[in-house]
Amino acid sequence: MNRRLLCFALAALHSGRALALTPGPWGASGIAFAPAWVKPLTRRSMSSERVTAGTEGHLCMMVNLEIVPERVEEFLEVARADAEGSRAEPGCLRFDVLKDDDSDNKFAFFEVYASAEAVAYHKEQDHYKLWSEFKASGGVASQEVQKMTAANFTQK
Repeated sequence: MNRRLLCFALAALHSGRALALTPGPWGASGIAFAPAWVKPLTRRSMSSERVTAGTEGHLCMMVNLEIVPERVEEFLEVARADAEGSRAEPGCLRFDVLKDDDSDNKFAFFEVYASAEAVAYHKEQDHYKLWSEFKASGGVASQEVQKMTAANFTQK
């Protein structure tokens, strides 16, 4: 389906009108949209107030880090221990260590917890203390933490 046709189909969906497309270069099956199952999008239906069942309230953090260049190898060891320990915690749903493609000393943690209690528990663990000690020793040149609440989170 070409871009113009897709935009037309989305506009019809948004307006709640029926849309019937005849077969075209994309195949013989055609596409049909019926108002019986098309619900027009509204500002509220697209907001984070409406979330997929079971995902509401998960606490997420994106921690962007710049590591002192001479300490990257040490950081990777500490980050590995922190990530592995965190993933074993009962309230930790996800803990990823990401590396910036354009810089050898920029990284990020992406963390998802089931609750504020799970975050508090995480900060009491030995593997978190390793991370805290690394930061306190000057291994982190800069850190920015963005806290979020999951609007739609899938755990595999």
